[in-house]
Amino acid sequence: MMSIRVFSCVLLLVTVIFAPVNPLPTVRSYLIKGRFQLMRSLEFAIFDAAGVKQQYRIESQFGTMENPKVVAYPSKEIVATLQEKFVNLMYNGIISILDPTSDEWISGKIYHKFLDDIFIEWNGHRVRILRKKGDDRSLFFRDEINGTILANSEKKSKFKYFSIKYDVKVFSDELPDAIYFLGIAVANEIAKRQSSRGK
Repeated sequence: MMSIRVFSCVLLLVTVIFAPVNPLPTVRSYLIKGRFQLMRSLEFAIFDAAGVKQQYRIESQFGTMENPKVVAYPSKEIVATLQEKFVNLMYNGIISILDPTSDEWISGKIYHKFLDDIFIEWNGHRVRILRKKGDDRSLFFRDEINGTILANSEKKSKFKYFSIKYDVKVFSDELPDAIYFLGIAVANEIAKRQSSRGK
């Protein structure tokens, strides 16, 4: 009887640990191309999975706090903004995203905690951006309430920061895709700063 209970506990633990790595079917795919701009942070053009039709762009401003915004194409409507700041060398940003359901702007935050943990809090959701252990090329966006993987990205380029490509897969319509775009941009910015100061 005891061995059955132990086995059941182990099985439950394994299920909890490994369930999040099995994402839902892919809803949408994107190819993100990033390129360094003089006196600006990396800017990103976001295409369909084939890399043909541009659907969004992440644009930044001059200065140390670039405050990027996500612009939809072809309408060129701004659908998300980010106000960047660093507190005690840790990233703390304020995001504002146009909710496609309510057509209202909703504010939230994206912040960096210890180690490589990045969190997004928006409209009652809490998302954690994870990296595979020993792999800095993959990002996973996990819903912290139910453990579901909402999206992931895979870096495809040879150069670390100045010219980057990401394959992005979205597995849920729960959140606007702009959240994942900003999360990738912030993760790239944090990694660049950590590298420059030797982490």
